[in-house]
Amino acid sequence: MKKIKIYTIILTLLAGLGSCEFGDTNVDPAKPLDVSMQAIMPALQTGLSFNLGGEYVLFSNILMQQLDGGSTAQQGDWTRYVIDGQDTDIMWQNTYTNALNMADIIVQKAQESNAPHYSGVAKVMMAAGLGVASDCFGDIPFTTAFEAEQGVIPSYDTHQEIYGDIQSLLDDAISDLSGDSPGGSPAGDDLIFGGDMDSWIAAAWALKARYFLHESNIRGNAAYTDVLNAIANAFSSNSGNMQQMFGTVANEPNPRYEFNLNRPNNVLMGAYFINKLTDKNDPRLANLNGVTGRFYTSIDSPVPYITFAEVKLIEAEALLMTGGDLADVKAALLAGVTASVVEVTENVASETANAEYIANLDAAFDALTTDEERLGLIINEKYVITVSTTVESWVDFRRTGYPDDITPNPQGNTAANPGGGIPRRLPYPDNEITLNNNIPFTEINMQLRLFWDTP
Repeated sequence: MKKIKIYTIILTLLAGLGSCEFGDTNVDPAKPLDVSMQAIMPALQTGLSFNLGGEYVLFSNILMQQLDGGSTAQQGDWTRYVIDGQDTDIMWQNTYTNALNMADIIVQKAQESNAPHYSGVAKVMMAAGLGVASDCFGDIPFTTAFEAEQGVIPSYDTHQEIYGDIQSLLDDAISDLSGDSPGGSPAGDDLIFGGDMDSWIAAAWALKARYFLHESNIRGNAAYTDVLNAIANAFSSNSGNMQQMFGTVANEPNPRYEFNLNRPNNVLMGAYFINKLTDKNDPRLANLNGVTGRFYTSIDSPVPYITFAEVKLIEAEALLMTGGDLADVKAALLAGVTASVVEVTENVASETANAEYIANLDAAFDALTTDEERLGLIINEKYVITVSTTVESWVDFRRTGYPDDITPNPQGNTAANPGGGIPRRLPYPDNEITLNNNIPFTEINMQLRLFWDTP
């Protein structure tokens, strides 16, 4: 990666996060500033968290019917799969300008300052951002994405190449974070782990497991084996969750809270999601079914990147698909769901309700007779666990077909979404189509599959 100028004014970024769109900022690319790593780090984290926890979650959760965009406004169109390049312009811009670009700058400054801990954190953040963006768009710029100052029009790396880059970034990050850092280490400027390098290492391993899992349809048991090896080094409780808390940081509200406050009733909980939890008497429902004042939509709610609960469900799938002992599969499943239930229902549901839900899940698993049924149960539980967690529920649906009882919107059969199935990718933004002649294609077909999304 090459050194580039900073195109984001840090203080303006933090102030601009309160605009009408998720992560929309008052960026002035004509006024580069030379800002310290310590000043860039919180802006990188807040910018990426706001972006991933905002529009990326909205798109994913609406398509997966965890949320409902209603019948009016922009999000109503998304519910009917009417999505075009104007809808994705801002999230694309913010992914690069307010996140990946700043991560690259930190890496360069860290190398100059002999501060590998800063570089390691930035590489984990970059890997997280690349993973979510590529799982929505497929091929995206990376190798030449940060060379605009040299007059380079960014080329596109294939989705599969991006996955190799993600794993390389995470490997490099683990190495950077594991040694000394003479040039300084993040501390209070790290809004996610407060400078705890062990937590960052565990999070890097957790992300490695996630992206190995995504390749399971392509690489089979080899991918699942890599998953299990990575999980052995990942975090082991909810306290390790990679997530950013809002509300107490620079008086910055959670992005979903702010959106719902500014656009009341534009987005509600999905009827399918509510019914799914109601049918199982899920104790999390009371604290998930709401617009504001709920677990992921309060002013001080977290924006999760990856959680212990998700990691345990990843482990359950990997064990199942590699012929692991069913007792171990069930133990991982129950540990992950228990972690989610305990976290989401704190001070809301009784311990008795939580215990009953886990006991019922235990019995349901024992009653199944095939691995396909067990996989369906795991992914259906993960569907609830990963609500509001980047785009994982959408990824799981595309690669496994679960939940298999979601009915696509009957109005979704359009020229841009032929056949009317749940979209499998997002269209490239209009500005990218206009300005970058390296774009792989300009037509919109949201049924085109990504590299790991095999029939």
